[in-house]
Amino acid sequence: MALPGKNATGVSTYQNAAGATIATQPLTTDQRVAGSAQPKMIYGWSNTFSYKNFDLNFWCVR
Repeated sequence: MALPGKNATGVSTYQNAAGATIATQPLTTDQRVAGSAQPKMIYGWSNTFSYKNFDLNFWCVR
């Protein structure tokens, strides 16, 4: 089973401007932007529970 972006032998794969999957990096004249590595949204949540002399803090980020 190949991972996304890899072929069956583990070599990185690319798409050229025509949409064909190739195993060598395309030339600069044959490239296209596939997307952005930056997330569209980042959010988080934190909470603190206290009881007598005990504190429980947690923080979740996605």
